Order: sequence, then structure tokens, then C-alpha cells
Amino acid sequence: MVVTDSDEIFRNILLLRNHGYQGGEHVIHGYNSRLDTIQAAVLNVKIAYLSTFLERRRKAAKKYKELLKDVEEIILPEEREDTFHTYNLFTIRVKRRDELQEFLTKNGIETKIFYKKTIPEQPCMKHFKIPEKDYEIAKNISKKVLSLPLSPHISDANIKTIADKIKEFYAKKV
Repeated sequence: MVVTDSDEIFRNILLLRNHGYQGGEHVIHGYNSRLDTIQAAVLNVKIAYLSTFLERRRKAAKKYKELLKDVEEIILPEEREDTFHTYNLFTIRVKRRDELQEFLTKNGIETKIFYKKTIPEQPCMKHFKIPEKDYEIAKNISKKVLSLPLSPHISDANIKTIADKIKEFYAKKV
């Protein structure tokens, strides 16, 4: 815990506790220290449901994959047979990402772009002077990724609606 009457220290502590993240980018090196006692107490209760929630997420991801497998403009997340994906996010790679996101938003479907910039492009990493050629693939992918709604509580009907809207978008020839 930090107690201060200094605005500067307060702003710096806020940055440090969340990986140095501010305004959509990481401006300094920071930490992941956002768990408080109340959150810990809630997690103690939720841990009993972890297996159920993970299975629901996996089921939802499987449904997305079934419904979107034939859309040529999409690369779906893959899961190796020897692994267990938890699907914290269901992130697809798509053509015309920004247009698709705008179309889905206009249709009441919220999506997220969690990684707009690669790690070497983050302000806190600039001093490493990593040559762009060393992360060209990551930079290319960062312009195509889009996370679809996913939670343990999402219904098959909601997933179908989202998939149908995505198919509708790509069916339009632009």
C-alpha cells in the first residue's frame, strides 16, 4: 500500500501497478499488482467453479470454431492435441479488421483489440532499439487480431449471432 499527498507519486504508482500502461500503451516498465483483499476473497469462492468455467469457455470456443471454420478471411485459434487452452480470450486474425470491428460495433457486438502495438513498439521498450525486421511478423499480426466476446456465461445463441454477423460482413463484396 502506498499513501501519498503527491500527485506525481500517485500517478507513478498507478502506472507501476498496471505494467506501466496508460492511454493504450506501456509508457514505463511496471508490475502486475492489482489484486486487493476483496478480490482475493472473491477468488477464494470462485476457485471452486474454475473447472466448470474453463469447460464452458472451451465449449464456447469450439462453437465459434464450428460456425466460422469456412470463412476464408479468418484464421481461428489453434489448439494442439497435447495442450489445454483456457480461452481467456478468443482472438481471431482477420482481413479488414478495423472495418469488421466497426461493423460489429454498429450491430451491438463489442470486440476488443488487446495488442495494438508489438512489445518493441511500446514506448517503454524504445531504448532497446530493436530493428523492425526482427518483429515484422508480430507487427503484421498485430494489425489483424480481434478478440470476440467470450465468457463462461455466453450462450450458443449469442455466439451464433456474432458468427452470423461476421459471415454477413465478409459476404459483402467490397
